[in-house]
Amino acid sequence: MNLRFLYSLCLIMIIGACHKGSVINPTPSDLLTKGQMIPLLVDIHITEASLKLNQTTILPKDIKLYYSSAYAPVFKKHKISPGQFDHSLQWYTWHINQLDEIYTEVITRLSKLETQVKAKDKLANPKAKNVISPVSPSMQKIRAKGSDLKKINQRKTLPAKTKKTESPAVKGN
Repeated sequence: MNLRFLYSLCLIMIIGACHKGSVINPTPSDLLTKGQMIPLLVDIHITEASLKLNQTTILPKDIKLYYSSAYAPVFKKHKISPGQFDHSLQWYTWHINQLDEIYTEVITRLSKLETQVKAKDKLANPKAKNVISPVSPSMQKIRAKGSDLKKINQRKTLPAKTKKTESPAVKGN
């Protein structure tokens, strides 16, 4: 009888422990709220886009310093530490439904900002049909070489198009 009681007690403890762990999932006290995460992530993604545009002018040895110094003003603006952001992002990664809600709003806000920027560019230069994105100096050289090649190819093909050819029947007469 003692053995049955011991098995029953162990079984109840195991079931109780499993049940308690799945129901209670406390959020950390230093977790950034959704309201804090959304504008922070918008600013971080804008900063990342800026870094990607300017990365070609940065020496490889300076990239890590460049990135860390670029994010410092974002964290300062939102009054949080990089560690607190990393901790919160990791927590939201484990709670994917909440992270999905956050990123839905982040994407919406970034889309609105993009629309506003395009509208301002159109107002500033109404004759421009398309908004021209910033291009690095190396990309400008590649584009210039490409347009030079097009001009050279056009020169080579123009005479061939305008040249009249005689048919073989005419030559024989």
